[in-house]
Amino acid sequence: MRTWKIIVFSLLPALSLAQSGPISQVNPEGAPVSFITRNIDYADIKANGSQYFDEEFAYGEVFSKDSVVLRAEMRFNAFRNEIQVLQQGDESYPLLKRSYIMAKIGAKRFNIYIYEDARGNNRSSYFNPLNEGNAVLLYKPEIKLKQGRIPATSYDRTVPPTYIDISAYYIRKGDGIAKRIRLKKIDILEVLEDKKSEIQAYIKGDNLSVRKEADLIKIMDYYNSL
Repeated sequence: MRTWKIIVFSLLPALSLAQSGPISQVNPEGAPVSFITRNIDYADIKANGSQYFDEEFAYGEVFSKDSVVLRAEMRFNAFRNEIQVLQQGDESYPLLKRSYIMAKIGAKRFNIYIYEDARGNNRSSYFNPLNEGNAVLLYKPEIKLKQGRIPATSYDRTVPPTYIDISAYYIRKGDGIAKRIRLKKIDILEVLEDKKSEIQAYIKGDNLSVRKEADLIKIMDYYNSL
């Protein structure tokens, strides 16, 4: 019986603390110290970086089944994955996303292709085709928003959200699904495996680097020539 009394009385301080509301403790000077921080709204903090690789609008053309249907000033929003067409004034509107609609902004082409994402799902996106032929090297321009950090106390530093470049390369063969590649020889040879020995010899003979876009284009052109 005495043992149970000791247990009950030992729990009373903890129970009273749990029911007393905000957690506080008395410091050596006698003033209470609160461990609860107040919520602060940081919604108006501007993100670092940009949604665009090029903020400026440039002359562009829109093609539908190889026919020019629109000429206007345009820019590509790599965060929203959309082409913005400038209207009169400062307003812009997104171009309709369809596989049969292609846009040219300056020297860059923007085509919509189906690709396989990191989870193995098929999705569609804008790509920049970098060569002609059955096997095409594709550049997927993409920017994502990295979340910032809200300080828990007044001693912590606010870290604003930041737009970062996560663009990647893909290869599409025929009418197939575009596959992402790392800039490594093993990835290139895996996708071009039907002519692996020839590609290996070509890379070695011409001292090409798969980490250089210009050399990758040469490899794709050589593959298409075989």
